[in-house]
Amino acid sequence: MDVERAPLTSKGSPRFQIRYESSAPVSFENGDLSFESESGIVRAGGWATNVWKDASNPVRAIVLSAMVFFSIGTLLIAFAGIRNVAATSSNELSFFVLGDWGRQGTENQTLVATLMGKKAAHLRPGFVISTGDNMYPNGLNSTGDPLFLQSFSSVYSAKGLQVPWHAVLGNHGYGDGFEYCENDASSPCARGPLHLLSADLTARDWRWHCERSYTESFLDGLVEFFFVDTSPFILEYHDRSWAKYDGGILQQNWEVQIKEVEARLASSKALWKLMIGHHPPRSNGVHGNNTEIMLHLEPLMVRYGVSAYFAGHDHNLEHLQLNENGLNIFVSGGGSDCDRGFNTVVDAKFQYPQQGFAAATISDKELKVSFYTLESGMNAAYTATVLPPSKN
Repeated sequence: MDVERAPLTSKGSPRFQIRYESSAPVSFENGDLSFESESGIVRAGGWATNVWKDASNPVRAIVLSAMVFFSIGTLLIAFAGIRNVAATSSNELSFFVLGDWGRQGTENQTLVATLMGKKAAHLRPGFVISTGDNMYPNGLNSTGDPLFLQSFSSVYSAKGLQVPWHAVLGNHGYGDGFEYCENDASSPCARGPLHLLSADLTARDWRWHCERSYTESFLDGLVEFFFVDTSPFILEYHDRSWAKYDGGILQQNWEVQIKEVEARLASSKALWKLMIGHHPPRSNGVHGNNTEIMLHLEPLMVRYGVSAYFAGHDHNLEHLQLNENGLNIFVSGGGSDCDRGFNTVVDAKFQYPQQGFAAATISDKELKVSFYTLESGMNAAYTATVLPPSKN
């Protein structure tokens, strides 16, 4: 049995990783780490893990902030504060992408979650990316809102989904559709994005991670994810009553944010640069193109070699590859309510109007993005292969 210790690169909050070789997944559920196979079991409850394995089925583990104790036939690992565990090989990373989902399990949300759980048992995603509109109809009214458990923790309960969820805000997370401030603008608004951004939610479910705009780096800097809060860019939102909620649209400065995003892109040394935002620059769905994203973010992505942009907002699944600059846009907004159709087929490699999610695997050689739908089940409905910038 080989036990290795090494840092896991991330520019966000600390990350902890276990890497293993086995046919069975490792996962968290209700705070417990579990790994099962014919020749052994790993259980982690509270702060300690007991590992029983024989030499015929080796386990390779990377453990941060751990004390390792050896005894005959038993390895005891006492973790000093695990937050995140990602199952991945040393040179490959898998993740899921899901958007527009939080409906207390209704509108086929539970069916999509079940399919994700089944695929996670095989694909072993290191994390899930949420492209926004995480809590319908209009966000949370407090950090203790039961909607968070009803739409997130209780729905995505499969073992393979007990991994970090990196989320961005969508317009509904800002309170879109809720007019509490309309009658009395001087009163504090119960809604607003600050609840989804609060660390109190992470205390309720350790998987949850949502910031306005941030960067995550993986595979020793080979891959960098740029998460962007796109709602402040959309000018029509500035005239809505919910724009003045505490922490809302009118308290953001999209021009400053553009400069910050460009600075992060310019300083990145990653081979792969991937961007995540709720609003796509282009879409063939009913919402269509978002002019502000086309004007301000799309040129930056082209200039600094962003290989793919992942979005939601339109409740469908799309892969667009722009003819004029080659940018790949993946819309994964099929987490629950769908079937709104399409306005056009411009630049479409794939588009599907029903529920589903994206599963991606990335290495130094390629990025593979597959869409799984309720109709296709365990088989991918579509798979795209993107080469890194140096190989295009």
